[in-house]
Parts: sequence; C-alpha cells; structure tokens
Amino acid sequence: MIDTSELVHCGLFNPAAVHAAPDAATAGMGRPPLPALEAFLVTSWWLSRSYFRIPAPKPAGSAR
Repeated sequence: MIDTSELVHCGLFNPAAVHAAPDAATAGMGRPPLPALEAFLVTSWWLSRSYFRIPAPKPAGSAR
C-alpha cells in the first residue's frame, strides 16, 4: 500500500522513509511514529477509493 499510494505517486512522501520507521522499530531501534503512519495509511486508503486523482507533478521546464 505504501509504494502504490497516491501520496507517494505525487512525490509528497518518500516511500523509503515510510518503510524505514516501522522497520527500525521492529529491529528494536526506536519507536514507530504510529499516529503519523496511521494518518498516512488512512489517507492513502481514502484517496485510493476517491473519485478524484491527484495529478502527478509536471517535470521542471515542461510546457503547461
């Protein structure tokens, strides 16, 4: 769900960073940011079922 999230697709989140926090917590290094992870997952789920899609950002210097 993380890698296919609209939030990742639009460049709002780095998927490696979202994966890293829970991975580190399960390895015993720190605490997972559960409220932030929950908000990310709920928002991603909601966006995946919405009628609208967030447009992908245009590359710099592209024509509008």
